[in-house]
Amino acid sequence: MILGLNISHDASAALTTNSGQVIAAIAEERISRKKNHSGIPRKAIKSLLDLDISESIDQVVIGSNMDLQLIDAYQMLASLEGNPSTPEGFGKNPFPGYSGKLKNHNKSAHRLIEETILSNSPQLASVQNGFEWIKHHDSHLGCAIGAAKSENTLLISLDAIGDGESGAISHLTGRGTEELARISSLDSLGLLYSAVTARYNFTPGYHEGKITGLAAFGGYSQAVDTLLQHVIVENGVPRI
Repeated sequence: MILGLNISHDASAALTTNSGQVIAAIAEERISRKKNHSGIPRKAIKSLLDLDISESIDQVVIGSNMDLQLIDAYQMLASLEGNPSTPEGFGKNPFPGYSGKLKNHNKSAHRLIEETILSNSPQLASVQNGFEWIKHHDSHLGCAIGAAKSENTLLISLDAIGDGESGAISHLTGRGTEELARISSLDSLGLLYSAVTARYNFTPGYHEGKITGLAAFGGYSQAVDTLLQHVIVENGVPRI
């Protein structure tokens, strides 16, 4: 059995069989009551580990943050120190002035997060295959495989940014997946949408859905032509 974690915004945890069947899943915000909870899903992990399930967990998989930097790890861990200026779940920046206990060490960002998860869930210390970190968009593509109707399916992941990329495209065949394209974060359609969201005085990363709804009431204008001048497609991949 695998414990899958998302430790960025919309933090969450899931238990699956080794073949990918979902046993249970929950978003941290459901327990913390903090919308779009950002950080380590401590309460979600506990709720899953408290379930009466006979199978043991073989591995902990974190579906993003392959390129996690120390400054990002500090931001997650600072929110666990009880400081009211950096409350847990809101992803607030503790710099400048963060004087946590973690500045003088030689551990990697990944190891710091793993040790924090283990300190909150010591029963995971006996997990046979330890931790595995997967690239952001490969994690999305992996979820899409579960919805594929055949062994000849195009898998597409597009969002703002994750591990330096804004998207990935693969072909699912009977032999596995064939990578077709990776899209740089510099050509992010998601971040472009966030820029439009900000342009109309909404909050990027939060209110894009409102812009989507308002678009139904809009009409054609010269702004469309202007926007399309800056978005092109080369070899099937968007470029901005």
